[in-house]
Amino acid sequence: MSMPLLRYCGSLREYETRLKVGLEAYLRLVESSMGYPRERELESASEASGLLDCDAACRALQEVLGRLEDAEVCVITPAPGGLELLTKGGCERVVVTDSSIETLARASRRPDVLVGDADPSLRLLGLALQLEAPYLLHSHGDNLYRLKPLTGLLRRSAVIVTTQVETPYCALPVGAFTDGDRGAAIAMYFRASSVIINWPSSQGPSCGHKDLCDEGLKVVKLRLAQRVMTYVASRLGYRVEAAGDQIILERA
Repeated sequence: MSMPLLRYCGSLREYETRLKVGLEAYLRLVESSMGYPRERELESASEASGLLDCDAACRALQEVLGRLEDAEVCVITPAPGGLELLTKGGCERVVVTDSSIETLARASRRPDVLVGDADPSLRLLGLALQLEAPYLLHSHGDNLYRLKPLTGLLRRSAVIVTTQVETPYCALPVGAFTDGDRGAAIAMYFRASSVIINWPSSQGPSCGHKDLCDEGLKVVKLRLAQRVMTYVASRLGYRVEAAGDQIILERA
């Protein structure tokens, strides 16, 4: 089906304008500085075509909307502070990156929404594939050849393919950058009342969830990701407050 997902779903087309903010943030802040070629983003989306089931994705997207709209959302990343954020209460809904699911298990919580790009260690990815939550699986140039082998493993009814740029495919063009800021952006797109995300402050990046990790590059990406998150928040009417290992986004 060569039609963008929100247009296919019909009733969700009102969110197109909100998602364009994340696409704009990526193009202005990330693509311009990192030099990622646009054609690789499109090629990666094409590689994920085996995961595309438009009707199932529409149902899953309605479920995501129902869980996030007007909710107090916590976004859990591999950075320090995720467990403390979950255990102190106040997380009405939980969006978790696919590299952070063990943190939820330690807190005896289940995710409401799973986001990721299939790049954690194979052990963590195996755990993520067992979850029942809607999985917003991101396609981008860096995981071009990692998505296709997953088509036989993922439950298509729970998968929404997201993309870095607009494509002609039945996918959700969410833009943003890393899994963490993308999770926060998705919560804001669907009008969460507040979003709290655990975010690295002075301790630097956490790479324990990856089989391979370039810490220097990760630092650069996280700085850009925080700028992307702040950009999306300001455009969608959210106040931004940094508090230690957390970033708090409050709908104005």
